[in-house]
Amino acid sequence: MSGGPENVRAARAATIAFAAATVGGIAAAVGYATDNTGDLLGLGLAVALTGIGFGFVAWAKYLD
Repeated sequence: MSGGPENVRAARAATIAFAAATVGGIAAAVGYATDNTGDLLGLGLAVALTGIGFGFVAWAKYLD
């Protein structure tokens, strides 16, 4: 990671967001496998998609 503190912060935010998306995806898979579609699947998908979206925005900021 090169650049100023803004780039380091953006890269760190993207990494954390993609890690949260991974955890959310695993939670969604567990919710689907255990037929707990009301709570765990919905929450897992929400966390995964939010993490992916936020991660892409932070990554785009890092690439400039």
